[in-house]
Amino acid sequence: MNCTHNSGWLTGQTADECLEDSLVLNWKQNSFAIFGQEIPLPRREIIFGDEAYQYSYSKGRVVLEAQPWPDWLRELRDRISAETGYQFPLVIGNRYDSGKDHIGWH
Repeated sequence: MNCTHNSGWLTGQTADECLEDSLVLNWKQNSFAIFGQEIPLPRREIIFGDEAYQYSYSKGRVVLEAQPWPDWLRELRDRISAETGYQFPLVIGNRYDSGKDHIGWH
């Protein structure tokens, strides 16, 4: 798979608006159990999809339920699809609020 960087693909204003829109999404901080103790994940997560979809990881201990695409994100998805020819049925987002937030190596 090739990856191309298209400088200016989004205007600064559009990128700022996307960031602002993303900050008010219904981000969820999941947790998982280790030796009977609930540990919050060091990030927040969200998933959007074309239809009802569940994504699970950590041996099924964490389950994300797809939400309908917000208009602004659907527009970005459709623009990318028009330019690449690839149809994206879902997207998973991670929100890192600090330098301590992370995702494990995988």
